Amino acid sequence: MKNIFNIVIAVFLLLSFNSCHENFLEEQVFSSLNTDGFFTTEADLEAGLIGVYSAFQGNNYYGQSVIYMADFPTEYMRGYWSPPMDVYNVTSALSDDKNQRAVSNLWQQTWIVNNRSNMVIGRATDVEMDENAKTKIVAEARFLRAINRFLQVQFYGTGIPLIDSETTSLNELGVMPSNKDELYNSIIADLEFAEVNLPATSAEGRATSWSATAFLAKVYLKMAGYSENPQSGEMEKGDAANYQKAKTSLDKIVNQGPFALMPKPIDVWGGRRNETEANAEVIYAIKYETGGLGEGNVWNNRFVGKGNGWSAYSWKTISTTWEFYNSFEDGDLRATNDMLKVRYQDKKKRWKKDDFPHCWKYVSDYDSTFSKDWLVTAGNDYGDDVVLIRYADILLMHSEVENEINGLSGNALMGINMVRERAGVPTYTTASVSAMTEINQETPGSDKDKLRELIIVERKKELMCEGHGWFDYVRHNILMREMTKYYEFGPFNAAANKKYNLYPIYIVDIQLNENLSQNWGW
Repeated sequence: MKNIFNIVIAVFLLLSFNSCHENFLEEQVFSSLNTDGFFTTEADLEAGLIGVYSAFQGNNYYGQSVIYMADFPTEYMRGYWSPPMDVYNVTSALSDDKNQRAVSNLWQQTWIVNNRSNMVIGRATDVEMDENAKTKIVAEARFLRAINRFLQVQFYGTGIPLIDSETTSLNELGVMPSNKDELYNSIIADLEFAEVNLPATSAEGRATSWSATAFLAKVYLKMAGYSENPQSGEMEKGDAANYQKAKTSLDKIVNQGPFALMPKPIDVWGGRRNETEANAEVIYAIKYETGGLGEGNVWNNRFVGKGNGWSAYSWKTISTTWEFYNSFEDGDLRATNDMLKVRYQDKKKRWKKDDFPHCWKYVSDYDSTFSKDWLVTAGNDYGDDVVLIRYADILLMHSEVENEINGLSGNALMGINMVRERAGVPTYTTASVSAMTEINQETPGSDKDKLRELIIVERKKELMCEGHGWFDYVRHNILMREMTKYYEFGPFNAAANKKYNLYPIYIVDIQLNENLSQNWGW
């Protein structure tokens, strides 16, 4: 009975556009939610769209869960409370253990986003308003639906349902799973529609044609790489022709786009005092704002510990490892100077015994001068944005596709060298790469293999703590290889643990929908 009640509440959350107020969850059974009287005006449709955007902000999505699940399975993110890989990946994540809820909470949140998007797209047809304005709203909703579905496919596999119309009743939950081609075709169609019908510039936090182009490149790159078959557990290589499709989008951004690298890595994040992250490098970000407005995030306070005068609120949750910290080259601005810091015990800047380096990307609301002039009003009121895609990511993807299509060349080195030059470290030449014999503890054979390994390493250093690591490892089919190297909480049996290339589908939904099957090994 308890499970059935939880299912009903989850569906009610799926159907609702309301925020979670104290009196929101009432112990009643809802079989449907009538929104017919709401979507009648342009203002209604715009409000519905804002509801889709807002669903990305919470702790169960980019406010916490996505980055936890994507970066804890790497060597550059560690948690204080327990072995994080056990919490967020290795353990089945199907129990009611509160430390494992990120997996199931994200699953539920993605379906909330999907239904909100479908509601806006479907109801727009009957709203009388300027057609150009309507098309823009629909394009934004389709962009959000696409990046949400892309996340679903990457985390939970291609055995999930494809739902393109709003769910209004509990009787509609017995949907059939889809397949890989249908899911990816729907994602591409939504992004292509957004690319054509969105403006090149928009208000902060709103989708643009360029953000759609950027995600198209990322989708095609994933389609060219590896994915786990959810039925067999085997890793399957995608169609190499998708590298060229990714290159088309990446070339468009590099050659025609308005984006550029900021002068220093730390400049991407706006410095201190909650300065805006909107700049020439950011292509799309989830927006937050501090000041007691109800638009802040809880993510920032995970990175700097209490008791050292660096933050108003902090839970001392996340650090990186000394192994990763020490892997940076001398003079790399992403490490000792700007992006990774060892927090101090006090104003005399004495290192705290047995502490670890912290990522400094999400600390712009902290004041390292110890003046305690904080803008935040609570532990969940930090204002730093979560950047989903930026120009440095584009440049590294550009190098990757050039290498996969044509091998080691000057064109393939362009993107990675631009990122390295900004970081203050030496750039590569074709000769220097060809002469390398060991990269990332590996001994790659061909020049193409060598540059591929260098790009993997560069993505770790450039995109650490931004929610890319697990996706990159799976796409290259190296998650088991990398986990075997650095897993520090006991033996890691790669052969037995290949199921970790996908996360498990929420067990309650499998119990509710007999058409769904759990991912292999879970």
